Parts: sequence; C-alpha cells; structure tokens
Amino acid sequence: MVLVLQISNIIITNSKRFYLTLVSCSLIAPFIYTVFFLRLLYPLTILFVLLFHFISFVILVASIILYVNEEKNNKLRFFVPVVSLIFIVLFFVTYKMQLSAANYVFFKYHEEKLNNYLCEIKSYNKIYEMTSTSCARISVNNFTVSDDERDSLKTDKSGKHLYYKKYLEDNGISIVKYEQFNRYLQEMCAGSFSLWNNRFTVVIGGFIGSASGYTYTENESALKHNQKWQKVSNNWYYFYND
Repeated sequence: MVLVLQISNIIITNSKRFYLTLVSCSLIAPFIYTVFFLRLLYPLTILFVLLFHFISFVILVASIILYVNEEKNNKLRFFVPVVSLIFIVLFFVTYKMQLSAANYVFFKYHEEKLNNYLCEIKSYNKIYEMTSTSCARISVNNFTVSDDERDSLKTDKSGKHLYYKKYLEDNGISIVKYEQFNRYLQEMCAGSFSLWNNRFTVVIGGFIGSASGYTYTENESALKHNQKWQKVSNNWYYFYND
C-alpha cells in the first residue's frame, strides 16, 4: 500500500511538472514567435499566425485546468492562473515593442545581404526598380512586363515589348543580372525594390497603400512623412504606412 501511494505521489508530482512546463511554454511561445519568426516567416498568412496563437491559448487553458485539478496547495492553485493572466495582458501591452524587436531581428538576419544587394544595384546602374516574378504584377523600371513566353511578340502602344526577356534585350539589360536580382528578392521574401535619388527601398510585406519594408538613405529628411519609421542600423530604416 505504501509503495502504491509513493508511486501515486510520483505520478502526480511529475504530471504537475509537466502541466507547469506546458503552461510556461504556452506563455513564452507567442513572445518568441513574434520577435524571432514573425518577419522571418512572413510569407505565411495571417491565418497561420492566428492559428498559432489560438493553439497556444488552448494548450495554456487546458494545462492550467489540469494543473489546478492536480494541485492541492491553494496558493499555487491561485498563483498559476493569475500569473498566466498577467502574461497574456503583458503580451498585448508590449506587442508594438515586440514588433519593433522583430523588425530589428529580421534586418540583422539579412543585413549583409541587403548591403551587398544595394552595392550591386548601384554598381550595375541599369535597373532602378523591379518586382519579384512571384508577384501578380511584374515590372522592370516601372514598365509592366510579362513572363509568359506566349507574349514574346506582343508590344504596347509605344512599341515596347511586353515579354520581359525582349524588354530587357531592347534596353540593354542583362538577363543574368535581372534573374540574379530577382533571386535576391525571393530569398528575402521581398516583393520589390526601387532606387531613387540614392534612396534604396525593399518592400517586404503589406498591400497596396500599406506596404512595409526597409529603406537605405543618407538623408533622413528624405523619408516620407506619411509613413512610420524605425531606425534599425546606420542609414537603414524599417517603414510602414499609417
């Protein structure tokens, strides 16, 4: 009988530790995801983000209920749910700070690539704007092109070829360089880049009218006033629209 009680106590103790571990992970996971993975995993839809937080919340609630049922200490039965509630409130209160941290983490992860990308675009000096071929609308130097080979003979009203390879050839732009820059955009999950008056901008996310991304400029006064800015490094800024 004594052995059975000892085994029972061990099982209860281990189960309580397990439930507490689940509670802790469920509380910390949303913070870690937001800061370290929200920007890095940008292509994942908002539905995935909501699903992640929903699953974390379900695990949290279930773990708290199971822990409270096992715990005999009334102080701990009260303490764990209260601390959990404080963490939830803290998550929402500090969400903007977490996003700022996420912007910085994403930039540091891609910093070397962004700087090299900027140098190559400036050095090549023939492509000042382009969108990734993964976008619905593909453009080169603000001219909309097609990647469908069936459009190889089509032209616009001014006689410019619509098929991107023909357009690049007509304008003396290297297809190799174009594909290299396109690959850089896709590696960063970016939609487009532009280079105007020594201001280099890479659009990472958002929709029409509410884009977000990173800008390099040595003239801080050139930053648009209708956008929010966060300095992430020397001459580099994260931007998003109001």
